Amino acid sequence: NRGGSPLTTQLCLLSVASSSEDNQVLARVFPEKLDLYYGGSLAVEWAPGSSVLGNADWHHVSFARQGATMELWVNGTLRASSTGPTSTPWSSIPANGFYIGIDQDSVGGGFDAAEVFTGKLSNLRVYNRYIGEGDLKRLGALQCSAARNSDDDHAV
Repeated sequence: NRGGSPLTTQLCLLSVASSSEDNQVLARVFPEKLDLYYGGSLAVEWAPGSSVLGNADWHHVSFARQGATMELWVNGTLRASSTGPTSTPWSSIPANGFYIGIDQDSVGGGFDAAEVFTGKLSNLRVYNRYIGEGDLKRLGALQCSAARNSDDDHAV
């Protein structure tokens, strides 16, 4: 959610870097698409072709990996999937290499103010396993409904 403001540019949701790769994992939102880089390469993207994501509404976004299959879920619906790398870049991430809401161009640095996420994030979760299609659908439906009906500020 952008706190009532429409999205007009690219913003970073999550950035994970290591000494060998500045974009081990990079999740970004644009007015017209979502994408995920994994292991330094584009792994999955969804481009609905309109400003579906750029409005001021809450959206539940999930990126999931099962084996080599990368999935992108929006509001409890699978929107895109592709075959990606089978490596696990998470195992080599230094303590200062994991950021929410900004893209790092090197471990713990190289920040660009234009790429800072401005808005609200609610109920951010990172799992160390694939949680399954049923849970992804259920979480998408529940969290979007709860966030839409909440006046509380949940900033991460």
